[in-house]
Amino acid sequence: MVCKFNFSQVIDKIKNGAKMQRRDFIKGAATCAAGLAVGLDLFTQQTGEIGAANLTDGVDLSGAKNLGERLAATTPYLTLNNRILMPIVGLSADKFDDLKDKNALGAALGLGYRLIDTDGGGEEGVAAFAASGLERRQLFVQSALDAQNGDESGMIKSFEHSLKKLNTDYVDLLLLRVGAGDVSSAWRVLQRLYQEGLAASIGICDHLGEFGTENLVKIAQGSEVKPAVYQTRSSSYLRRFAARGKVTDHDVQVQLLYEPGEELKEPALVQISEKYGKTRSQIILRWLVQHGVCAVVNSASKEILLENIDIFGFELADEDSELIAKLWRS
Repeated sequence: MVCKFNFSQVIDKIKNGAKMQRRDFIKGAATCAAGLAVGLDLFTQQTGEIGAANLTDGVDLSGAKNLGERLAATTPYLTLNNRILMPIVGLSADKFDDLKDKNALGAALGLGYRLIDTDGGGEEGVAAFAASGLERRQLFVQSALDAQNGDESGMIKSFEHSLKKLNTDYVDLLLLRVGAGDVSSAWRVLQRLYQEGLAASIGICDHLGEFGTENLVKIAQGSEVKPAVYQTRSSSYLRRFAARGKVTDHDVQVQLLYEPGEELKEPALVQISEKYGKTRSQIILRWLVQHGVCAVVNSASKEILLENIDIFGFELADEDSELIAKLWRS
C-alpha cells in the first residue's frame, strides 16, 4: 500500500483558507509510520539512549534477499514526539545534481538507506526512488523551506515546487531553515502544512547553530504543533551537549548532519578504531546512534555509503564512549 494524499486538492484548500480534516491526516500518517516499521521491533528508550549490545538482535533476516534489505532491516527507527518513526541513519542528497550523484543515490537506496534528506534543493536526484522499486511508504523523505520573512504564499509556492520535483504528495519531515531572527510567522506556515497533511512531521534546521536551543524552546512552548526534529551540522552542538538524542523538555529529536573533520586525526580515536576493527568514521557514527542521535551523512562513494550504514553489529564500551565525548569537549 502506498501512502498518498491528493496534493492538488490540499494545496488548493490551503490557498483558499480551508482545512483538511485532522483525523484524515492522522490516519494517513499512522499508515505511513506503520509501513516504516514493518519487520522492525527496535525503538529507542525515552531517554534517547540505545542500550542494546547489538542493535540487530531479534531482527528476523530470513526474508532478506540481499545486503541492502538486510541493512535496511537492521537500521533502528526513532519515535518522534508525534509518534512518527524516523530511521536513525540517513543520507543527505542536497548536493546530488549530476549523473554520478544520482547513481550514488540509487546505490544508497540499494544499500538500505531509507531516510533521504533533500534539503529542499536536491530533488532532481530523487528520481532514483522510482528506479529502486521501493514503495513510497518504505521511504522517509525530508525537505526544507526558507523562512522568507514569514511570507505564506511564497513558502507554500516553494513547497509546492519541491513536492512536484519529488513526485510525491507529502514529505515525512519538513524543516524550517532558520538563522538568528524571529521565525514565528514562518513556523505557523509549517504548522498549517502539517495540519493539512502535507508533512507528517515538522522541525527546525539550524545548520550554523545560530538559532540555538533557547529559541527552539520558545517555538515549542508557544506553538500548537511542537518541533519534532532539531537538525544541525554545528560541532558546537556536540561540544555543548555531547551526544544527547533529545533536546528541550518537549522531546525534540536531534538530527546531526555529520561531516568527518579533525576529530578523525585524534590518537585516541585511532586506538578505539583499531580495538573494534572499524573505521574512525564508523566509530563516530556508532557513538552518535548509540546515544539516540539521528546521523545524516553525505557521500557519493558506494564504499563509504556501505561503511556509514554498517554500524549496528557492535557496541562501544562505556570507557570508549566517554573518550569520544572528550574529543568534542577539548
